Amino acid sequence: MAPLQIVAVEAWRDSAGTLHSSKEAALTVEVEKALGRIGNGGSESMTPGLARKIIDNRDVLLPLFDAFGPIERAVAECSST
Repeated sequence: MAPLQIVAVEAWRDSAGTLHSSKEAALTVEVEKALGRIGNGGSESMTPGLARKIIDNRDVLLPLFDAFGPIERAVAECSST
């Protein structure tokens, strides 16, 4: 009988409980869920590519979101102009 090999691994769990080998992979799944399916109804969704693009550019995007503040305030400001 072969010796039992027990190895510790690092994994990241998404909100559905699925384990991922990296934090980035788990984050990508969460961003995809937030975006929903994006595309023209074909078999290919644009969501995974858009999620990766958002994650890759988060250092640029987050300050932009912060500048607008909470969504309620941003919508009110846009409506009043």
